[in-house]
Amino acid sequence: MRRFWKATRVFWTGWAYIFDYLADVRDHAWEVLWGAGLIGIPFGIATLYWSPSWRALGYVLATIVFFAGYQLWRDLFTRIQPRIEIVQIRWRDWIIERGDPRAYHRANAYEIEIVNRSEGTTVEGVSVQLNEVSPQMPAWEFLPIPLHLRHDDPKQPEDQKREFTLNPQEVRKIDFISALEGNTEFDVIHVQHGIHCSVPYMGNNRLQIRITAKDMPASFVWFKVWRDEEGKLQCKREV
Repeated sequence: MRRFWKATRVFWTGWAYIFDYLADVRDHAWEVLWGAGLIGIPFGIATLYWSPSWRALGYVLATIVFFAGYQLWRDLFTRIQPRIEIVQIRWRDWIIERGDPRAYHRANAYEIEIVNRSEGTTVEGVSVQLNEVSPQMPAWEFLPIPLHLRHDDPKQPEDQKREFTLNPQEVRKIDFISALEGNTEFDVIHVQHGIHCSVPYMGNNRLQIRITAKDMPASFVWFKVWRDEEGKLQCKREV
């Protein structure tokens, strides 16, 4: 009996989804008629001089329903497609003490926030890497290099994640660059053990980030990095 009631509940739930879908098709059909295309206006004017047969009217209605169903499918298909985007780049600072409370340094850092815009598809194998530096650093033959995932701090540095998973609508923070105020260089925060990435300020530093994931094309974003008059680290995404 329990299985019977469970099957009945599933049956009526399915019908509810069908009715919701038909309601959405109706709304999209109304948009096809009176939306940007304004198909309904010339059709209405034509009926003033021509009386359409039931067959012709059926063809028109079938065409409208077809386009409405296609638009509904396209909207839903677009919403579930995996799409990784950089939401924003955030600045933070903190104080590093040097034993004596009166002796300290203020550090600045920037982190990147990325999001999976899909509403139903998980993205696997996501990797955020420093791909290119301009002006070029001659000794940097290790690029591309994976950046550090925020709060990923295993006991062994070599165990830091190089890839991760992004669930639908999930946001992850990626550590990017940091520097002490007044320093003449800044550091790239990465996970490659034994490599120290320090970049001297040259007034026009540019860093390119590459984002890759399983079954997705790579995306590339440039950032401009400089130091202001007070010696603070500055970073801005290039449009």
